[in-house]
Amino acid sequence: MAASGYDMKTVIKEGVPIDPTMYLIKDYMWRPIQIAVTGVESTRKINPMEVNEIYEVLSRLLVERFSVDVPFGRNK
Repeated sequence: MAASGYDMKTVIKEGVPIDPTMYLIKDYMWRPIQIAVTGVESTRKINPMEVNEIYEVLSRLLVERFSVDVPFGRNK
């Protein structure tokens, strides 16, 4: 597809259901915000305070655009 000049948005378009996975969220939502906030691409190279900053930006985006509030942290 890419060799023919098509990107995923063109091929899939709206209306094709794709369930979010941990990998899709990390690559298409978390990492771009992480790079914008920290300037660091690798998730292994950020500290806990930066993780919280990134989460706050992502959480605010989800609430504003989709009215979705996702709790953060591990369930005990």
